[in-house]
Amino acid sequence: MHAARLLLFFLLRMSLQGLVLGTVLGTVYGLLLGIAAFPYGVVLIAVDALFGMVGGSFLGAVSGVVLFAVTFLRRPRGEVRYRSVCGLACAVAGVLTVIFSWEVAFRTSGMASLAGQLTFEGYLAETLIVVLIPALGAGCAMWWAGRRVAGQFVDELGEPASQGPTQATDETLVEHERRR
Repeated sequence: MHAARLLLFFLLRMSLQGLVLGTVLGTVYGLLLGIAAFPYGVVLIAVDALFGMVGGSFLGAVSGVVLFAVTFLRRPRGEVRYRSVCGLACAVAGVLTVIFSWEVAFRTSGMASLAGQLTFEGYLAETLIVVLIPALGAGCAMWWAGRRVAGQFVDELGEPASQGPTQATDETLVEHERRR
């Protein structure tokens, strides 16, 4: 398979998965925060849904590139292992992307001194609500989406995810067992 087609395969599917998952998770998270801050809850729901939509699409694109790299550079043997590695790679990419995005947002908005002074103990609630919970949610969503798209890759394109001993020698499983 050509590299451009493979990249497009993963980018489109992961961006769509990220858009849907980001919108749903952002809306649910905004709803939960809105219940906690009742008078301002409607604004939080709308803002979190918008952030989820944009952020989910971006996370999906990043995870699509990660899936492309895992598949194109060195695909693990076995479908189960391939899906597991893809899910883990997408989860790590999701968490790191959210955390890195907040760091960039603090630095480019002139809040670099505030970001440098933020301590985990002093701003525990804000750190949990703004950074850590969304990062973990994004990691879980990208883990699920990465495993799902990796399974679609194996199913739809019919490419084997493994190069076992029977495939390497072009013999059937029965012939391989008889030779043993």
